[in-house]
Amino acid sequence: MPVPSSVQGPQGIRADLIAELIGVRADVVGPDGMDPALSRPVSLDDDAVEMCGAVYALPDQFRERGRSGTPLMWPWPWSLFRSGMPRRDELLLAAAMLLIAAERIDRSQSGEAPAGRRHRRRQGWTE
Repeated sequence: MPVPSSVQGPQGIRADLIAELIGVRADVVGPDGMDPALSRPVSLDDDAVEMCGAVYALPDQFRERGRSGTPLMWPWPWSLFRSGMPRRDELLLAAAMLLIAAERIDRSQSGEAPAGRRHRRRQGWTE
């Protein structure tokens, strides 16, 4: 079923955003200098990538900061926090971090057949 143009916006804007998100995602480097999706989590409860995404998704005024000026929720070394970015760039970086978290989950579950992975569709979840 086609999406009404009022929901989709101008032709191609979503495709342009997704392409930009993929570019931002490709540039993300973790504290070990590697792609965080490929880095081995410290533990099964390692949620640092999700926390980074949450920090960037929060509007600046809601980020409680420590003495260094870095948000208290920031799980990586202070030097990796990018401060003063335009809001749109923060949101793209947050989305990239959450994409990395999903990639990491997919990799950890790679023993399960990829065909069993669920994809979100407008009408609900499909197998």
